[in-house]
Amino acid sequence: YCGPAAARNALSVQGKNIDVDGMAQRMGTTEAGTNSINDITPVLNKETGKDAYQSVEIPGAKADDKQ
Repeated sequence: YCGPAAARNALSVQGKNIDVDGMAQRMGTTEAGTNSINDITPVLNKETGKDAYQSVEIPGAKADDKQ
């Protein structure tokens, strides 16, 4: 539940009280986790009503200093 919990925290600082279980369901989160950041970002944007959040993937196995 780390993905839905982090998303809930991001939304709570904006004054939104979101049910973490409901978010997990919308993200497709299971006991194995959430498949991808690309499952989280659309839920964040829907809850905020704008495209404020973007998914950024690191292409390699390790992030460099800039990433």
